[in-house]
Amino acid sequence: MQIIVYAAEKTLQTFIVNEGKRTIETQTAYYAQGRQSLGEVNRLRKIAGLAPINEATNKKIVTKTMNSKHIKGIAADLYPITAGRVDSSKSALSRVADAMKAGAKFYNVQIDGGFNWGWDYYHYVLKL
Repeated sequence: MQIIVYAAEKTLQTFIVNEGKRTIETQTAYYAQGRQSLGEVNRLRKIAGLAPINEATNKKIVTKTMNSKHIKGIAADLYPITAGRVDSSKSALSRVADAMKAGAKFYNVQIDGGFNWGWDYYHYVLKL
C-alpha cells in the first residue's frame, strides 16, 4: 500500500505494519480463535504457519468475520511504536491515523478504519 509508505515518511510517529494481506488459512485460524477448542485452533494455526497459542489466548475472539478485507489485500494493521514498544495512547494512534489520512488524500483514495469506528484502532482499510 503506497499510502502506508507515504504515512511512514510523513509522520514523526514510528509504526510497524503488523499484518497486511492474509491467506484464507490464516483468517480461518483467527476466526476459530475464541470459538473452537484449543486443539482445533492450534491445528488450524499450524496449517496457516502460525505459532500455537495457549488456553487463555484462545478465550479471546480476534476477528468478527471470514470476509476480512485483509484477505483481499486492502487492509493493514498498523501499530505505533514509542521507545521500542507498542504505544496504544490516543496521541500515538492519532498521529498514525492523521498520516494515513494524509496519504489517502495525497493518492486521492478513501480509507476507513478504527479511527472512525471507535474500536480496532490499529486497523486501516482501503475503500474501493
